[in-house]
Amino acid sequence: MVRWSHALLFLALPLQARVCDEASAKRVACRSLSPGVDMPMVALGSWRGSYSDCHGDNFTCAQEHAREAVTAWLGELGATHVDSANNYRTQIQVGEALKASKLDRSEVFLTTKCPGPIGFNATLQCLEDNMQMLGLYGEKGIGYIDLLLIHFPFTVKPECNGVPNTTPGCESPFYDPGMEARRETWRAMEFLQRSGKVRAVGVSD
Repeated sequence: MVRWSHALLFLALPLQARVCDEASAKRVACRSLSPGVDMPMVALGSWRGSYSDCHGDNFTCAQEHAREAVTAWLGELGATHVDSANNYRTQIQVGEALKASKLDRSEVFLTTKCPGPIGFNATLQCLEDNMQMLGLYGEKGIGYIDLLLIHFPFTVKPECNGVPNTTPGCESPFYDPGMEARRETWRAMEFLQRSGKVRAVGVSD
């Protein structure tokens, strides 16, 4: 299922990439985030809600579909932008499909997300976990993420992390962690952008 990628973008790092070159831009419009960083405006979502036959919390169904969908998206359709997230629980399969595609890393625009304003160190660890799940550590060393987003403005309650929203007390699973957590999360995003592990950062939802 194709969906539009919406984000408020602030910082970006240029890279010589083939995404949004003259040929691909004729198929899918691109938006410039800053000089040297262009984002295809259509992305493939990898959340289980993107697959109509994956009911409830059937993550196995979503994982299988994510692998198949990314394979077709990058191969048969020749598209370039894949959208993922830490809490979609499909990033390993997305990474497997990326590896199987045999495409150069520069031929794919990869978006991922961290779950809310979780603070400085947790955001650094989130990016590390995302990169490992997406298979971005390989024979060429350390890879990079094109766009890292804060997924939503609140944080998941500890007791609600990884459980269905029908769990007692988790009907509303979020809480506001406060201004300091948001500030420290954004400081981590800027740090990751400066380090070169992330080309652009922003806020989703």
